[in-house]
Amino acid sequence: MEKVNCLILNTVEDDYQTVWEIVSVVKSKYLTETKDCILGLVYESLRFLILHRLVSIYNGYNFLGEEQEIKDFEVTKEFILMHMDDWEKLDYKGIDYRFYITPSGKAALIKECLPEYFK
Repeated sequence: MEKVNCLILNTVEDDYQTVWEIVSVVKSKYLTETKDCILGLVYESLRFLILHRLVSIYNGYNFLGEEQEIKDFEVTKEFILMHMDDWEKLDYKGIDYRFYITPSGKAALIKECLPEYFK
């Protein structure tokens, strides 16, 4: 499995994570890459992970049980661009979008992701 896929699976394993949190993790492992490159890596990885049902996306307000899975979601580069700077919107009170690992994603993370991917 690709390193970026594993990084994202690891990021969304324990809690619902936003686009900007996922982008931040990928950036931290690809420090010399451009913003466009990071966008492409995150887009391709999320597209793959959602298509293969390794990750799901949810919408909600507080993510305390009211969140709902969005079925048949197709991630786009525009969606990522719209949400990759959401950390700057501290006063935002609307619907939030977050990603979470599926049972198949957990199995793939354990079985296919090499430990050196996380160093």
